Amino acid sequence: GGLSHNLTMDEPLNIKGWPKGVNTVLPAESLPDDTLRSGVNIDVLDSGKIRRRKGFTEVIGASGIRSGISHKGAIHFLQSGAFKRLEASGVITTLDTGLSDRYGSFCPVNDDLYFSNGVDFRLLRDGVVGPHGTPTCALPPTLARTAGALPEGTYQALATYVQPSGEEGGCVSAASITVVADSSITVTAPAGSYDVNLYLTPPNGEVFYLAATVAAGTSITFTTSIPQGAACRTQFCTPLPPGDLIEVYGGELYSASGNILWHSETFQFGLCRPSKNFFIFPSEITLLKATTDGIYVGSDAIYFLAGTGPGDFQQRPVLPTTAARNSVSNIPKSNGFLFFSGRGVVTAMPGGQIELLHDAVAPADVFEHGATVFREQDGLTQMLGVGMVPQYASGLVAMDFMEAEVIRARS
Repeated sequence: GGLSHNLTMDEPLNIKGWPKGVNTVLPAESLPDDTLRSGVNIDVLDSGKIRRRKGFTEVIGASGIRSGISHKGAIHFLQSGAFKRLEASGVITTLDTGLSDRYGSFCPVNDDLYFSNGVDFRLLRDGVVGPHGTPTCALPPTLARTAGALPEGTYQALATYVQPSGEEGGCVSAASITVVADSSITVTAPAGSYDVNLYLTPPNGEVFYLAATVAAGTSITFTTSIPQGAACRTQFCTPLPPGDLIEVYGGELYSASGNILWHSETFQFGLCRPSKNFFIFPSEITLLKATTDGIYVGSDAIYFLAGTGPGDFQQRPVLPTTAARNSVSNIPKSNGFLFFSGRGVVTAMPGGQIELLHDAVAPADVFEHGATVFREQDGLTQMLGVGMVPQYASGLVAMDFMEAEVIRARS
């Protein structure tokens, strides 16, 4: 700690502890006696006493690990273009390969785990990795007239792919055909890897109704009538675009790519209507985190989107600073979280309530990426964090750190 008075050779130095922890803002000669300049590999207890911090054990002896999350009793992580699972036993299983070697974002939804790295968007379900949504059917079905007794008029048709789970993809263009007297329609589904839902309108109609579900590439003929199932709701939809950050709130899945925040259709996480399902922010989004009554978004500033969903969000800025990507940690026994900002560590609670934790005791390094975690051990709760500064700023930050560590010699 810093001392504000001179000591003689025989005067005892009584140090009772450092209950205020570390302060790297005040000059060394101005530190109170109950404050540390720095502490390495120690824990400062509530009483101010110090305790040597326990060491750590290497679990994965490899490089290229980008991001990870604890999910269903195992650690799932991205490493050198692969998606892997680390069991508690230490066994590592590769679940997916061929991914872009980038930092990723993870979003658990019930027992599923969505993950995206800004290029690849995947879904882990029942231990199997697959696409996060159903592909869009880019081609309409092929229509041909045959003999029959359909009502005369012009019919239109759409095709969508559908997974065994019932999750349906989008579709783009429609085909049409005119039925004359004594004729019917043969509909051939586009080729693909999934079954196909075929939608047709009534004669001279505009609403597409489900007529049949068939295997890709097969045909079906409607001779006298066309069934009218549910109306098609996925025309002009596409899979939700991949994002550097993803999050779920209410009935929508959100994906942040650049300065655009995309969101899915309600309770259809694999579908997005790109003509309207987005919000635009002034600069790249580096923070995306939901609370109980809204979503925090970090761009040129920290914004809070208050409301139940995209239709009634009220957007307002809550902190004029940026956020470090991937630096979010949930606060235990709370609906809030914390993250690294351009003004130090920040806690964010429901309602857009923001609090700066270390403005007065620690410098606000501007991190490009970060990682934080709460450590609860031996009766002590701590937040541990590490940050990576932007490449262009590394020299300046190192210089500032070195200056902060210079301690004036006492004569």
